[in-house]
Amino acid sequence: MSKRPSLVRQIQTTLWAKCAFGQSKHQAKANKTAKDHIYSYNTYRAYMQHCNYFASWARQQAPEGRKIRTLEDCRPYAGAWLQSRIDAGLSPYTIKLEAAALCKLYGCTAADLQLPDTPARRRAGITRSRGTAVRDTDFSEEQNKEIISFCQHT
Repeated sequence: MSKRPSLVRQIQTTLWAKCAFGQSKHQAKANKTAKDHIYSYNTYRAYMQHCNYFASWARQQAPEGRKIRTLEDCRPYAGAWLQSRIDAGLSPYTIKLEAAALCKLYGCTAADLQLPDTPARRRAGITRSRGTAVRDTDFSEEQNKEIISFCQHT
């Protein structure tokens, strides 16, 4: 009798089966099969990370006496998990990534998983590298006017 693989292993196996590293995404888009595969290792890593967050959350949310042991056991919790991430105030970029990860994991669309509408991404909402940082205290704008002007105009 073989032991059932862990939930993490099930996620890893499912996503790894969809990997197509080194294949042409451009060609797959032309054939309309690009949505079936993952073409970047970094995308695979990000999807793996967020799917594991989801599985862990689903295990905690399961009612007492109900064990979550398979991906199908987790599936009903997908919409509630994404809504909890929206309510937590996460970035729209992160929420879209998590929705895409769930859709890729289950091989379906957001409507099939009954996921809530994700917030719109706006350029003004990007906070990374937008303000002054501690490392900028030694930078003199007067001495670097030419560089700043060049960067602003390109």
